[in-house]
Amino acid sequence: MLVQATKTIYRDAVENFLPTPSKSHYVFNLRDFSRVIQGVLLCPHTHLQDVEKCIRLWIHEVYRVFYDRLIDKEDRQIFFNMVKETTSNCFKQTIEKVLIHLSPTGKIVDDNIRSLFFGDYFKPESDKKIYDEITDLKQLTVVMEQYLEEFNNVSKAPMSLVMFRFAIEHISRICRVLKQDKGHLLLVGIGGSGRQSATKLSTFMNSYELYQIEITKNYTGNDWREDLKKILLQVGVATKSTVFLFADNQIKDESFVEDINMLLNTGDVPNIFPADEKADIVEKMQVAVRSQGEKVEITPLSMYNFFIERVKKNLHIVLGKKKKTPFALVPLGVLVSSECPEQLSPSQWSQG
Repeated sequence: MLVQATKTIYRDAVENFLPTPSKSHYVFNLRDFSRVIQGVLLCPHTHLQDVEKCIRLWIHEVYRVFYDRLIDKEDRQIFFNMVKETTSNCFKQTIEKVLIHLSPTGKIVDDNIRSLFFGDYFKPESDKKIYDEITDLKQLTVVMEQYLEEFNNVSKAPMSLVMFRFAIEHISRICRVLKQDKGHLLLVGIGGSGRQSATKLSTFMNSYELYQIEITKNYTGNDWREDLKKILLQVGVATKSTVFLFADNQIKDESFVEDINMLLNTGDVPNIFPADEKADIVEKMQVAVRSQGEKVEITPLSMYNFFIERVKKNLHIVLGKKKKTPFALVPLGVLVSSECPEQLSPSQWSQG
């Protein structure tokens, strides 16, 4: 039933939300379908014994994968009606019954679903973090403020953030994507709207490393490739889960975008490592394979592929793009999508 419902939403999204010049990111593919299923699987079966809770989790995941990409009220209302109809047809349940706790009147509208939260960050002190439903929104604000306080205590650059509703929503969305393998984000908003701050706090909440490059007047293509090499070694050899935060104002050369495209699609940048450095990586991967007891051929090619798989698993790219939009139209200005388009040309990225 869950797969059938996801297929219905996917087909309806492809038919209803077509890409236009102002909505060029309305591109849906089977990755989006798989992201919904992966999102549902984040919650262990021990915490999912209730049928209605399972449906709520599914609604949350389709909202994160498809709804977060929509940019106007009309499209969002269409999507809400699609989810409402699919819940009734595929699960044989009304959305009012499943989400009754979100509305004091008993009538569910699109805005009520903003109060539907799932995440693994609600109990910071627990040893094993469980992706589960969060119903106490007052306590959620308290938890977020605790995370922010801890971040400021250890950070060289403390952030003065107010944990209002939109900020909490976006941080929750970013945390969800970072929790998944190959989870990358495109954050779109006006300058100063909190994209970088939300990413930094989410990275801290996931106990990941944050990597940012510093563009100077003398920053060259060689410096860029050295930075990329550092990131690849950090995630592939040292296996440190890392968030690479990169903003559009840091694009000094179009080759930067091409390299990011390659990282998003393949987890590698062609010819970035000279022969001696590549041989060193292969050697370290052989040691890693033996220590982990992996059944992998000990050949240079398979060892490098093993390295790339580790890169894909541990690297999360977050792209920040400015949107020239009146402030009233974007409350916080961070629109989060769980997938970057598979091809992002320099012209789309720099001018789109």
